[in-house]
Amino acid sequence: MKRGENILLPKEPETKRLVRIQRIAARLADVPLDEVWQLILQPFKHERTNQQNRYLRGVATKMLADHLGYEEQEMHELLCGLHWGFFQRKCPKTPNNPRGIKDVPVRTTTTDENGERDVLNKRDLWDYVEFVQRFGAEHGVVIPDPDPDYWRRDIWKERAA
Repeated sequence: MKRGENILLPKEPETKRLVRIQRIAARLADVPLDEVWQLILQPFKHERTNQQNRYLRGVATKMLADHLGYEEQEMHELLCGLHWGFFQRKCPKTPNNPRGIKDVPVRTTTTDENGERDVLNKRDLWDYVEFVQRFGAEHGVVIPDPDPDYWRRDIWKERAA
């Protein structure tokens, strides 16, 4: 096995799965003995595509940031906080923040409430995009859909599967 290699265990009949597990075990036997190794087993989740990320950050968030006069990262944090809520975190005191407390989003599009990586699934992502579009409309910014029928096609494919 190579360092950092991911191994997928797909949905398949039990007999095929047992053969695959035996192959994985054989590959693990070749791992060098002079190091400590960590194996992490977790359910596989499809993450967003680069195109979806570019739309969200490069179109929707950028349009709002430009219109409202914020930096893009600040806009992203504001939108996440408005959508999922805020909590207060200690930070260094500054002249503009003498209390040393800032509001941060409870979660973001890539991290959960505990700060663990948890990328939104397709449905939750589009719920968030719709929220961002509504926020934009309230502030005089029309944020276009990346493709008006994109989310419908994805849902249609998922229902057919």
